[in-house]
Amino acid sequence: MRRKTHQTRKGITQMARTYTKKDPNNMSAKTALVEKANALDDGQFLQQYGDPDFTDVNFDLFKVENLSKKIKQDILNAENPPSRQEIKTLVDLYYQMQDFRKAIREQIRSIEKDESKTTSAVVLDYFLKSTAVIEHNCQKVLELICLNSEVGRWLLQIKGIGPVLAAGCLAYFDVEGKDYATHFISYAGLNDNNRPWIGKTGAEAIMKEISSDTWLDDDQAGIFSVRTQWRLDYLREHAYKEGKGWNRIELIKAAAKIPYNKNLKVLMWKIGKSFIWVQNRGSLYGNLFAERKALETEKNNNGDYAAQAAHILATKKFSNETIAKEKYMEGKLPDAHIVARAMRRAEKIFIVHLFEEMYRVHHKNDPNGNIPPRYYILEHSNGEHNVEIPPEVPYTC
Repeated sequence: MRRKTHQTRKGITQMARTYTKKDPNNMSAKTALVEKANALDDGQFLQQYGDPDFTDVNFDLFKVENLSKKIKQDILNAENPPSRQEIKTLVDLYYQMQDFRKAIREQIRSIEKDESKTTSAVVLDYFLKSTAVIEHNCQKVLELICLNSEVGRWLLQIKGIGPVLAAGCLAYFDVEGKDYATHFISYAGLNDNNRPWIGKTGAEAIMKEISSDTWLDDDQAGIFSVRTQWRLDYLREHAYKEGKGWNRIELIKAAAKIPYNKNLKVLMWKIGKSFIWVQNRGSLYGNLFAERKALETEKNNNGDYAAQAAHILATKKFSNETIAKEKYMEGKLPDAHIVARAMRRAEKIFIVHLFEEMYRVHHKNDPNGNIPPRYYILEHSNGEHNVEIPPEVPYTC
């Protein structure tokens, strides 16, 4: 503890020097910090300024706050705001640092449990604190980005949506040129009925039924386009050679591509899990999850998904001893599958509301109005989806 305390006291002095350099006349700041620290014994010092995991992170976070103040002007600069790609990178960096910090923490715990070792994980402890600082810094910057956005401020008011998830939505979803929320839902990988991912195996199987030739004509390419649900102009861009026709190998490669954004799908899964955590705190989307889960459970117990369970059992490989396989053999979906179905329902409704908020803000100065066309399934369905659900947070305009 003495060594950690010494390092942290040293960090305070260094921080005070940095603070004083910005304002040489403000010597009282340095004096107050150092005197306050030196007045405490080791136990009091660690109790007040540190915690078991991050002994001196609090002081590093003070520097982070200063960094946030510096970068705030850049973020608020309307002439050069952070790009969507830059925000994506920050969101990815946040989760990478979070995973890295958790992994280091587990390594430290493992070392501390080993009674044969007499030394502590000092070096790992340093990197633990360093990653925590970067993680916190990313979160603060992403929060600033959201607060500087009309849609971002709307997102932050939704229960279960914090700065990182909100910034991820701003980065991945672009309403420019979009008229329906279906674009967002498909891009997030939540619409398997619209161009499902068939992979290389599926594309090869479809191609085998059409032709085994190296080059295909326009009619064959058209059939391949319909069967794979990929647009012909997309396939033309990747597989058509002037004077030769459609290359078989390139068509298969193009059709095997994942038709959604993988990172966005993971982000939506995180949002769905977040809605589950706040379902008992007045969250609209959490309540939608709970209602859907109850409905799916009832249908599953009634055997409504027996055909689907049989199909999965016949087309997928399972190890001999799994709970999932037992459920499928009973003609039912496993609990995790039911939860996933309910999550997708809540996520889709959230995306519909997010699309409308983005559309309204984007077109708020449009002389033709800023109300988007009704979501396709609401416009063309007479079933349960024909009931519109208002958003948890009212639209800003």
